[in-house]
Amino acid sequence: MRKLKYKDIFPIARILKKIDFTEIPKEVKTKEQMGVWFLTKILNSLDLVETELTKWLSSLTGMPEKEIEELSLPELKTIFVDISQQEDLKSFFESAVKQIPTVHVTSS
Repeated sequence: MRKLKYKDIFPIARILKKIDFTEIPKEVKTKEQMGVWFLTKILNSLDLVETELTKWLSSLTGMPEKEIEELSLPELKTIFVDISQQEDLKSFFESAVKQIPTVHVTSS
């Protein structure tokens, strides 16, 4: 797997935008609550980002998209763990988040 690069910011920003993280419920106050909310939003929106996520993972790993689609869950988990362990991950996501609209807190 290659390191995250500038060109990765834009597909991730498109994925995050489709998932719609623009409105955080006001009940979400702690890091733990934010993590649960964030993960729930992603899981509930996977169908919206399947194509973009597959293309991005293909670019990142060098694997053809068809191979990405056929990965087992443990293999996919390994890819995400590898991504999460990259040194510049925090600054990478900060750059990606700057590409999506302003986040608003809602009353729901």
